[in-house]
Amino acid sequence: MISLEKFTENDIKDLLNWLDGTDIRFLYQFGGINYKFPLDEAQIKQTMQNDKVLLFRVTNSLGRSIGHCQIIRLDLDNRTASIGRLLISDKERNKGLGSVMIKKLLSYAKQELGLQEISLKVFDFNISAIRCYERLGFIAYDKETLDIPNLNERWELILMKREL
Repeated sequence: MISLEKFTENDIKDLLNWLDGTDIRFLYQFGGINYKFPLDEAQIKQTMQNDKVLLFRVTNSLGRSIGHCQIIRLDLDNRTASIGRLLISDKERNKGLGSVMIKKLLSYAKQELGLQEISLKVFDFNISAIRCYERLGFIAYDKETLDIPNLNERWELILMKREL
């Protein structure tokens, strides 16, 4: 059983440790182009101050942090938001926790925030994530090309959404 808890400054160290040893590509996959490599405490604190973003730490049944996720682009007036910046610690990957995390986020978005629709963007090469989202009722509705800074590459995003 996992839980979502409000992300605090005390959780920054865990998140940065999970990203330790990763490269710029991994950061772009996790955080998009709004974060600069290497991710640091100041960037996370800046995200925490954004009133359109809700950060969560994901904990296991023992209360230990095992992941991170965010609700972004929060628009309470239109009752919409997006899911973004999902990360599960290396030790906890490939256990189906991504699906459970998304379900928890969907429940929170509906029950606590009263949202009616939630969206996300996923890189087209992240096949396992796309399949997970489809199993949870997300449908692809558009594509977007993203210029990746510092890599001189263009990555394709699939835009997905679902009603709550």
